[in-house]
Amino acid sequence: MKVLETKIPPLLMVVIFIVIMWLMDSLIPAIAIPPMYATTFSILILIIGGLFSALGVLGFRQAQTTVDPTKPEKSSSLVTQGVYQYSRNPMYVGFLCFILAWALFLNNLSLFLFGWLFVPYMNRFQIKIEEDVLLKIFGQEYQEYMNKVRRWL
Repeated sequence: MKVLETKIPPLLMVVIFIVIMWLMDSLIPAIAIPPMYATTFSILILIIGGLFSALGVLGFRQAQTTVDPTKPEKSSSLVTQGVYQYSRNPMYVGFLCFILAWALFLNNLSLFLFGWLFVPYMNRFQIKIEEDVLLKIFGQEYQEYMNKVRRWL
């Protein structure tokens, strides 16, 4: 399965998940909530996800390090400030929020299953590889950061 490791950009995976969710919406029995709540919570989670992702990118830009998740070996700085004090992967937390917001927008809580599939996929094919590379680049400093800050939240 090494062929998948860091090869599919995470944002593309989000798009793939969202398209599959849209296609599966009519096939999976819906667990619905009142539409007003579904829309409100969808927008709220979308905003939270957007903030997490934007703050993650901003932290990388300020540190002048790569934002390209397919090339973690190009990392030039270890970013531990800002939103990175709460999550080692705020951009991926944001992406998960996008998936959950989409399930709410479709008003089918059964589609939250895709969020639970997204996390292990990202852990296996993206995050673990990034962590291994960052450990090689930053050594003990990154290990200490891993010990202090959770992978997701």
